[in-house]
This record gives sequence, structure tokens and C-alpha cells, in this order.
Amino acid sequence: MEYFERDPDWKEHLWPAIDGFLDFRLGQDISLDARAIAPIDTGRLKESIDHIVIDHVLTVEAGAPYAAYVELGHRNVAWGHFVESNPWVEGQPYLAPALYTVRNYY
Repeated sequence: MEYFERDPDWKEHLWPAIDGFLDFRLGQDISLDARAIAPIDTGRLKESIDHIVIDHVLTVEAGAPYAAYVELGHRNVAWGHFVESNPWVEGQPYLAPALYTVRNYY
């Protein structure tokens, strides 16, 4: 049985591999799934979905100013007053389902 010496600079090799996986595999997959699920009215929301890796942390975001309202839902307001007939607009989640999709990379 052969024994391999441990590389003292293993972190220098590990972090670029982790960042590459987060950026080019996981981040792209989550972003693509979110774009596929996102409701389309003008296409602005779908186009605003992107991902970035900073300091080994993957962030997937939607940059449209109304993205959170679509994801989570919101109160229905017209001209500064709540609409009594339909006071709540249900959310249309697209980021959470994309994030929680089971992926098999092995």
C-alpha cells in the first residue's frame, strides 16, 4: 500500500476547486432553474436573476426591484388604499424552489 504525503498547501488547491464548483456548477444550475420557474410578464425579473461567488460564498439573487414581492407575496394596494376585495396577492416562488431542488453531482 502506498502512502501519499499530505500537501501542506492543501487549502490553496481546495478553495479554487470549491469556488469553481459553486460558480460554474451549483450557481449556474440554481440560476437557470430560477429563470425557468420565474413568472414572466415583461421578462425583466427573469433577466435579473444571477449568481456570484465572493469569499467562498454563493449568492443567487434577483435584481429586479419587485423581485421580493413576486417571491413572497404582498398586500394589494391601489392609489394608497388597501383593496378590500383582494387584500393579499399570493407569492409566486421561484428562488426557493430552485434553491431546494435536489441535485446529484456524483
